[in-house]
Amino acid sequence: MNKKEVVISWPVLIVAVVFVVLVLAIAISIAMVAYINAPKPVATPTPTTAVTPTTLLTEEKAKDMSEALALAYFTVDYNQPDKWVASFASYTDEGSQNDIKTYYQPLLWPIFTSGKVVSKASLVSADKRGSAVDKITGKAWQIWTVKVSLDAYWSTFPSTIPTILFVPWPNENTASVNIMFFQVGEEWKFAMFLNENSVGSMIAASNK
Repeated sequence: MNKKEVVISWPVLIVAVVFVVLVLAIAISIAMVAYINAPKPVATPTPTTAVTPTTLLTEEKAKDMSEALALAYFTVDYNQPDKWVASFASYTDEGSQNDIKTYYQPLLWPIFTSGKVVSKASLVSADKRGSAVDKITGKAWQIWTVKVSLDAYWSTFPSTIPTILFVPWPNENTASVNIMFFQVGEEWKFAMFLNENSVGSMIAASNK
């Protein structure tokens, strides 16, 4: 019996290979489109707890700072103006430190130098007057009234100090100062000194 040989010509072989490649390409394309269009799992965001400014800092921190700042303000050596300014560094941010340098020190030091004032302050009491979160800035604030005693007089309140800027001044050898703090990050920082009218206005506004 004669066996017949099957001979495949090159054109037919090439067509067959091309056909197989096309089929594979179409299959891969269909698979990729299906993968791209398939719904993807949505990552669930990690829940976060909202922290209001008043939860970050304790009242005790503000009390300690109010006492320290009042003692720094009323402890004066007219020979050391730079030391007096530097004593506020721990309690101020850039803005309020600039207020000390720009307003208070230039106003007070000619008076201290003229009177050769050297005074050391001692703490008498510190009382919280009010606290709230500012509705515009979102900053927490506290106001404290600190009373100190001085071992030397500052003389009478000088007329050279403009009334538009409230400048704490002792009455003979005692002094009372209202200090407002803002929360900056996780710290209390000195904001300003307040007179009694301003304290009343701040507290009244916070209660509305």
